Amino acid sequence: MIVYGWVTDTSILACFLATLGPGLLIMFNFSVVNLWMARRFKLVLDEKPKANELVAEVGRRGMTATPALLMPVIILGGIYGGVMTPTEAAAVAVIYSLPVGFLIYRGLKWGNFLSAGKEAATAVGAIMLMILFSMILSQMFVMESIPQALVESIFEISENKILLLVLINILLFLVGMVVNDVTAIILIAPLLLPLMEAIGVSPVQFAAIMGVNTAMGGVTPPYASILYLGARIGKVKVTKVVRPAMILILTGYLPVVFLTAFWPDLSLFLPRFFGY
Repeated sequence: MIVYGWVTDTSILACFLATLGPGLLIMFNFSVVNLWMARRFKLVLDEKPKANELVAEVGRRGMTATPALLMPVIILGGIYGGVMTPTEAAAVAVIYSLPVGFLIYRGLKWGNFLSAGKEAATAVGAIMLMILFSMILSQMFVMESIPQALVESIFEISENKILLLVLINILLFLVGMVVNDVTAIILIAPLLLPLMEAIGVSPVQFAAIMGVNTAMGGVTPPYASILYLGARIGKVKVTKVVRPAMILILTGYLPVVFLTAFWPDLSLFLPRFFGY
């Protein structure tokens, strides 16, 4: 089942596969645009190492990075392997990160550990409150048959599938700009699913459309949590990050958003290949 039953009779793996195709295309677009943008900077490149030096360096860095790289293996392997729920996988990852941070990399100290715990608790508390009220509101929508009434009202205005998909994508993008992706899915999906099915969009494709749009909203101000995190890691002001980020969104992200909506095979190819 997908989040709180908003897509029934559809497995998590099918929706994951549906978002994988658009995600790979976005990654390719970003790589191409990044290559073009990087040529405008005056980069200072190191001398090309010899083959044996390169192999030795890759091996050394690979060994150093192995403890950290095991974390996503534990999280994703546990979830998709059916061993753990996402919540349990998160707890296991935190427990695993403590000895790695304290004993192996030694970058984790009691001072920054307590500070990180406080920030995490504050963020989780705010998100949980948003999810709580979103769930209450979505249940009210269902009990009052608001999605069905919304479908009837929209069809009175227009039955043009292309126009409706454009409007739905704009709505999802705007919602993603002001709330996190989980809250957007819980709040909006129960409303839009009957409409999407009425215009011939499968629940699996709808999952991909939701995922791509809400992810794009996550890098678009004012919410833009990923953008703020990137600026913090790069130690630059957000104002310097916004312009290049908008270039990447307009040239690499936005085309994939509309391709996902208007070209079903982009998101449905992998689910169909695996029998969904």
